[in-house]
Amino acid sequence: MTTRLRKSLGILIAALGVLLAVYALASWYIVGQGLVAEAVPIEHTPAAAYEEVSFSPRGWEEITLRGWWLQAPEPALTIIWLHGLDSNKGSRIDVVNGLRSAGFNVLAFDFRGHGESDKAPMGASIHEQDDLLGAIDWLERERSVSIDQVGLLGLSYGSAVALLTAAREPRLRAVMVDSGYASLTELMTGEVADRTSAPEPVVTALKPGILLTARFSRGLNLNDAEPIAAAAALDFPIALVHCRADERVPPEHSRRIRAAAPQASTLTIVDDCEHGRASEAEGAAYVHRATTYFHARLRR
Repeated sequence: MTTRLRKSLGILIAALGVLLAVYALASWYIVGQGLVAEAVPIEHTPAAAYEEVSFSPRGWEEITLRGWWLQAPEPALTIIWLHGLDSNKGSRIDVVNGLRSAGFNVLAFDFRGHGESDKAPMGASIHEQDDLLGAIDWLERERSVSIDQVGLLGLSYGSAVALLTAAREPRLRAVMVDSGYASLTELMTGEVADRTSAPEPVVTALKPGILLTARFSRGLNLNDAEPIAAAAALDFPIALVHCRADERVPPEHSRRIRAAAPQASTLTIVDDCEHGRASEAEGAAYVHRATTYFHARLRR
């Protein structure tokens, strides 16, 4: 090998090393920025009497989650309300109020890093399953609630947590999915671009590095955040609702989840609303649909 060739090869190796270092640093930055939730202040509280409660995620005693417990006057079924990303337990207070008025107990709480819960890195719907399991533990421990009498109603990010957790916890028998997405990695490019300063083409190029960095730096295998696979693993029907004009999570995601879910599952497409706004568009009809589904699945 000539001196000139060795020099050229050395320059090439050095350049590749620099590119790999830049790629790794960029991936690290994106993961650090993209996995931070926005703790939006609580603007709305329930219309009915409620108790402020707190508990820890299952296996995470260092984190405190905060929520509201709305007790029905008579023995009743219980619904856990799960909010969306960068939101909080009061963001769709119409749903909480409607379920309570329909005679359900309601537990609404803030995921880690959201609302009034402790600041903690967002877990990409993976660690938040432990948040939900902590809520279930609290219901059993503090309110003597039988988990086969508990339904889950999740909005967008919260619906992913609901489906993924229901696939792990066989005592759960009812899940309503509002504005659900089939796969986190499918949405990752647009979501990360919205949450960081990186344009979508850059995020697309960094996707393999982001997945690798999330796994080794945060312990998150983002490929596990597959609500469609969780729905397919269930042995009970789910109810889905989605806004036809949803551009953030197109309704095709819910159609695919419905196709993968048990046969009796239902999907309602709501006109004249955007992402996560079906309850506002439908009003009482939304609550009636939820009530009908939960009573059918959780009948005593």
